[in-house]
Amino acid sequence: MSAAQEGEQVAQEGVGAAAKAVSESVSGLVRAEIDLAKAELAAGAKAKASGIAMLVVTAVLAWLGVQGLLIAAGFALALVVPGWAAALIVAGVLLLLGAIIALVGLRQLRKPFGLDTTKAQASEDQAWVKERLGAPQTTEQIREDVAWTKQRLAKR
Repeated sequence: MSAAQEGEQVAQEGVGAAAKAVSESVSGLVRAEIDLAKAELAAGAKAKASGIAMLVVTAVLAWLGVQGLLIAAGFALALVVPGWAAALIVAGVLLLLGAIIALVGLRQLRKPFGLDTTKAQASEDQAWVKERLGAPQTTEQIREDVAWTKQRLAKR
């Protein structure tokens, strides 16, 4: 059936039929949009999964590269000192670096954190509100209050 014939049929059947036709067309369009969204999300998820897999492979290869460099450093040291001493030196340097990083990390974890700034600003705001609620205000004072409030919000 052509569009012209559908239009004639709808005109003959009345407003109810036209509303039903529009409703069916809209629901079909919505279903198609939902299917498109699902397809786009699936394609995007596949691309992200592929990217994550590549990063994992990169991390493994980088780890193997670091191990190779450490072995090379051990062999280079073995030219100067016995092999067992070279291995001990490389292991000792790694353990020392690990200990330093662990101490720095522990220091970071021991630092307290809190809401000191938020508490101070809330106390200031509370004091300001108490001060302003007590006295009647002029139009100029209200304008100043609005400006002060905007300024406080801009800081945050």
